[in-house]
Amino acid sequence: MLVRLAVTAFTIALLTATWATTALPTRASGQTATVVVVGSVVIGGPDDTISASGYAGHVGTSWRRGTGGSWQSLSIDGPQATGLAVGSWDVAWTPDTTHGSLAITGTTCLGGHVTILEAPVLDAGGDVLSFAAEWSGCTSGSGAVRIGSAVPLAAVRDSGAAFGAQDSGTTEQGTVTFHNAGNVALAVNAVTLSADPSNAGLEDFSMPGTTCVGTLDPGMTCSVDVAFRPTAKGLRSARVTLDTVPAAAGAVATVTGTGTFALASNDSIGNAAEVGSLPYEYYGDVQAATTDRLDPVCDGGFRRTVWFHYHATTSGPVAIETSESVNQDTVIGVYSGSAPDDLALVVCHDNMSASDLTSLARFPAAQGTDYWIVVAEGQQGRVWELTLTAVVGAPDTTVDVSGWAVSPTTFYPYPDGFRDTTRTTAVPGEPVDVSIEVVSVASPAVVLRRSTVGRREAAYGWTWDGKNDAGTRVLGGSYLVRHRYVDVFGNTSSHDVPVTVSSKRLYFTTTSKTLYGYKTYDRGAWGSKASTRVSGTSLILKSGSGHANAMYRFSLVTATVYKSVRFEVLGKSANGRKVDMWTWNAANGDWDAFRRIGPGYAWWKAPTADGWAHVVGGKAYGQVEAFNTAGSSTWIIYKVRLTYTYGVLK
Repeated sequence: MLVRLAVTAFTIALLTATWATTALPTRASGQTATVVVVGSVVIGGPDDTISASGYAGHVGTSWRRGTGGSWQSLSIDGPQATGLAVGSWDVAWTPDTTHGSLAITGTTCLGGHVTILEAPVLDAGGDVLSFAAEWSGCTSGSGAVRIGSAVPLAAVRDSGAAFGAQDSGTTEQGTVTFHNAGNVALAVNAVTLSADPSNAGLEDFSMPGTTCVGTLDPGMTCSVDVAFRPTAKGLRSARVTLDTVPAAAGAVATVTGTGTFALASNDSIGNAAEVGSLPYEYYGDVQAATTDRLDPVCDGGFRRTVWFHYHATTSGPVAIETSESVNQDTVIGVYSGSAPDDLALVVCHDNMSASDLTSLARFPAAQGTDYWIVVAEGQQGRVWELTLTAVVGAPDTTVDVSGWAVSPTTFYPYPDGFRDTTRTTAVPGEPVDVSIEVVSVASPAVVLRRSTVGRREAAYGWTWDGKNDAGTRVLGGSYLVRHRYVDVFGNTSSHDVPVTVSSKRLYFTTTSKTLYGYKTYDRGAWGSKASTRVSGTSLILKSGSGHANAMYRFSLVTATVYKSVRFEVLGKSANGRKVDMWTWNAANGDWDAFRRIGPGYAWWKAPTADGWAHVVGGKAYGQVEAFNTAGSSTWIIYKVRLTYTYGVLK
C-alpha cells in the first residue's frame, strides 16, 4: 500500500545532466517520517511552468511547455512513508493529451528511476532527503523532502565571545557556550585555544576554566571561560575548539577583542608609574609626553620621557625592555637614590642592534633600594605607543662581549704618519665597564700601560701609540692588549689581543725625476700629438681649433710608502695663452683638477698630492694640454719633472 505524500513548494532551476548521487546510511526500519517538500524539481526549459501534486507514496509534477503547449506529468513512486528509505525507485512518465498530443520533440519518456539521499540537519528538525530523477530521453529532475532521521548526527552550535575595546594590559572575562544540537551524546576529549588563521592575537587570550568535561548529551550546553588581555592595538582574535568523540561539526568558536592604549599619566618623575611585583607590564599612549630639562637622559640629548618607580623587596637580577614597542626608538635609564635630586645612574641602554631600536636594561636589584626608571625616545624618531615589561632576570654569571679585532696587527710607533698606532675593538652585548692593560708576551705579569675606557654597551675601540705609562716608546716585539670587563652584575672577564711593535721605522727621502719629449700612455689621454719638436728635446703643443696633449710616465724608486708627489713643467707660451697641467689620481681613477699655467718661461708646478693616491705600481703620471678657448694655444715644453717623497723601513 502506498502512502500519500503532501507536496508544497518547488524552486525552478535548469539541469541538463543526470544527477550525481552518493550513498548514505540506510534509515532504520519503522522510523516514522514527516514529509515536507523543501527542494526543487526541474523539467524542460526556461519557458516551462511547473505545478505539483501528491498522493499516497507518490510525488508528482505537471509540466506545461509554452503557451498552449502540452501537459506532461512526472510520477515518483516510493514505499510507505513509515518505511521510506534511501534507495532508487521507479519513475513513471505519463503524457497528458488534454491539450493536444504535443510531446517533447525528439524524445521518448518511457521510464527511469529516482534516487533518495539523506542529509542530516541540526536540532532534531528533521533531515533532508534529496532526490534525483533520470529517465531515458528526457531532461533530468531533482528535488528534496525533509523527514525525521535515525542517522547519528554529531553537531554543536556555539556562541563566540566579543570583548569590544579593551585597554592593553588590563583583563576582561567572557564566556563561550557550546550546545549539543545533534542526536548523539558527545564525549569531550579536550578544549583548546588556538590561533585564528585570519588574524593575530592568540597570545592575548587565555582559558581560566571550563565546564566542558565528560559527556555532553543532546540538547545540553557547556561553557568555556575566556580572558582577554590585549598586548597590542587593533583587532585581536583566537579560536576555542571542542574536541569530541564522535567529532562534531561546528565545534569551533571565535573570540575577538580590540586592544587600545591608555593615555600615559607618568610624564614626570613626580608621577612615576609604580612597578609592583614582577613581572610587570605597561602599555601606554605616550604621544603627549613632554620634555623636561630636569629629566636625566643617560644617552644624552633633551627628549620626551616617561617615568617608573620600583622598590625592590628582594635582591636579584631585573630585566626591563621595550622590545614589543614595534618600530620604536627608545632609551632606558635606571637610577637609584632619592628623586629627583640625588639620583645615581645604575645602567643605561639604547639600541638592541643597528636595526632593532628598542632597549633592554639589566641590573642587580638590591633589597630595600628605590630605583627610578626613565624611558626616553631615541634619536631616530618620536615614540607614540610604548610597551614596557619588567621581569625577574635570568641569573647572570658571565660577561657578554665578542668580536675582538685589531688593525694593523704590526705597527711602527714613530710620528711619521705611517702606521704610527694600532687600534683594538670589541662589541659588548651588555653594559660593561672597560679597562685596558698592555703587557709584553715575554713578561705578561708586568703591566706597561693602563687605560680606563669606561662604561660601554656597543662597539668601542682603544688606540695604542706604542708607549708605556711614562710616555716612553716600548721596544720592538710582541705585546698583548688586554681588555678587562666588569658588567653591572659584578661578573668579570678579560680578553688578550696580540699586536706587534716593529723595531723598524720609516726613513724619508725627497728626490725628483726629469723627462724630455713626450709620449701618450693608457691613462685616458685625449686629443692629437704635438706636431713640432724643438732642438730634439723640447716640443711645441698647438691646439689649433681643438686641443693637443703630451703625457709623461715616471717610474719611481721602490719604497715602503710614497708620501707625496708633485708634477712640474718647465715651459712657456709662444702666443701668450695659458694651458693646463694634470696629475693622475689612481685612487679616483681619473685626472686631478687641472692647474692653469703660463704664459711666461718658468717651472710651473701642480699642487702637492698624496703619494698613496697618486702612485700606482711604483709609477706616477702627468699631462700637459693645450686647447682652444678664445683662440689657438701654443705651448713650448722644455722638460718636465716629478718631485716626490718616499719612505723606506730600515
